[in-house]
Amino acid sequence: MEISFIAGHKQDEKIIFILLNISGYLLLLSLTMKTFYKSVAVLFMLLLMQADLFARGGGGGHGGGGHGGGGHSSGGYHGGGYHSSSYHSSGRSLTNTARSGQGDFHAFLIVVGGIVVLLIAGRYGHKLLVPSKAAKAKKQLAKSAVNDSMWDETYLHQFVRDVFMRVQRAWMGQDVRKISDILTPVLVIKYQAVLNQQKREGVYNLLANVQISNIRIVGVKDVRYNNADTFSAYITGTITDELRRIRDNDLVSKGDSRFEDLYHFVRKDNRWLLDEIDNEVRFRDITGLAIDTDQ
Repeated sequence: MEISFIAGHKQDEKIIFILLNISGYLLLLSLTMKTFYKSVAVLFMLLLMQADLFARGGGGGHGGGGHGGGGHSSGGYHGGGYHSSSYHSSGRSLTNTARSGQGDFHAFLIVVGGIVVLLIAGRYGHKLLVPSKAAKAKKQLAKSAVNDSMWDETYLHQFVRDVFMRVQRAWMGQDVRKISDILTPVLVIKYQAVLNQQKREGVYNLLANVQISNIRIVGVKDVRYNNADTFSAYITGTITDELRRIRDNDLVSKGDSRFEDLYHFVRKDNRWLLDEIDNEVRFRDITGLAIDTDQ
């Protein structure tokens, strides 16, 4: 019985050792990764630290069970009472406690794994939803465009591309007035506030090598009254983004990266206006998009 307990305990320690090594690698990788990866690595480390303490606590409980069984032998030494009653009882206690500890620990690992999977799904799950959303939106656009040319898919794709490029140029020039004709008043105010903050800090963004890889319409809401129409476009590509000082144009930071943006448009006076931009697309952002009509 004691051998079975020791083997089980060592197996748990081996699992913890392997997982702690994995989490250590995650933490090292997180030093060059974005905030999301750092959060996952740190959370994984904290959970595994709890797992280690949990397993150690279980080991102490097993040992205590063994000592407790021996101490209960004061009932007598004769007639095999000590050997049969106390020794075997303590052996069963050790075995049951070990099995219970292993079961709880394995359940804990399942919970940890589930949390990590949910975090990853929340960050990358939207990529799996985009194709199906785009397919549904394509069908709705074909129906809506029959009676309303504003829903023509080819026109919308070119319109989104033009808007995206104009927004990048206006951002570099720190002049939102250049794109006020394609933004809602609310977004004009938001953009101006951010650009004013940049000016106070004496910096600006220099964007280069802007390449749009794909544009997909993933949200369509075509209602009876046109001023309530909306659509959303998922845009992916690559860009070189430099942050420079206004005073001497010295480079502050530079990044070459892939981007994925979600542009939300509303219809006002038979014109499409950019109403909101999501620079970090999440699972909930895609699932929350409507594809419907009341026509």
